[in-house]
Amino acid sequence: MMIGTIPTCFGNFTAIVMHEDKGLWDYHTSENPYVHYDKDSYGENVQVYVKEIELEYTSTLRFLYSIDLSGNNFFGEIPEELMNLSGLQNLNLSGNKLDGKIPRNIGKLKSLESLDLSKNDFSGSIPSSISDLNFLSYLNLSFNHLSGRIPLGNQLQTLDDKSIYIGNNGLCGFPLNNCSEDVDELPKGHEKVGNMRTDDSKMLWFYSGLGMGFVTGFVGVCSILYFKDSWRYVCFQLADRVYNKIWVTVAIKANQLKKKFHINKFEGNA
Repeated sequence: MMIGTIPTCFGNFTAIVMHEDKGLWDYHTSENPYVHYDKDSYGENVQVYVKEIELEYTSTLRFLYSIDLSGNNFFGEIPEELMNLSGLQNLNLSGNKLDGKIPRNIGKLKSLESLDLSKNDFSGSIPSSISDLNFLSYLNLSFNHLSGRIPLGNQLQTLDDKSIYIGNNGLCGFPLNNCSEDVDELPKGHEKVGNMRTDDSKMLWFYSGLGMGFVTGFVGVCSILYFKDSWRYVCFQLADRVYNKIWVTVAIKANQLKKKFHINKFEGNA
């Protein structure tokens, strides 16, 4: 087990920086801190943990660029120099005591397919540049102290497993979907304007459809009554009945109120 800070010289691995097929650098918890496998040494069989799966590499070793420092006692921040390893495919720093923030330029690791930073003490927000990792198919940021909204975009949208972010009580957004307000995803100064424009557009379409529906229905009924004599007579008769019924009802109520008024006035004079 190794202890201390991650050496900044790790960023000088020329084979990983230059994408050259010079072999595999895999740092792990073995007796030897690091081992370099030459591209012609096909007789070697090496087990490597990638995406939480133990894989055995033989003749394909020279195509894998991996740094695995998991399960040690490394502390401090991730060196910025590691972000120069543009050919790195697997970075596993889980199970250490690393702290600080995830490097904001982590998106420079363009070839990264697997990233495991779980079980550390990282804090702050997840850098938005992480969405630039177009080949990322495995991500684990669980059990840290991360907070803020989870970035959106590109390959990151396909990683919809909530366990990726478990143990970070301050995180929200997809796939957790526990943010109180969604307007934070919009640029500042445009949240309310954008919402108002959307609402106005919806209301405009609603009233336009309502008006067109009323006009269509009215024209349809008038057309039927104009060309269909029997329907027109029935409609007018119904209107007369309704009108007469309302008139009679109103007249009766008016007479009742008038009689009641005279009775109350007579009793008052008496």
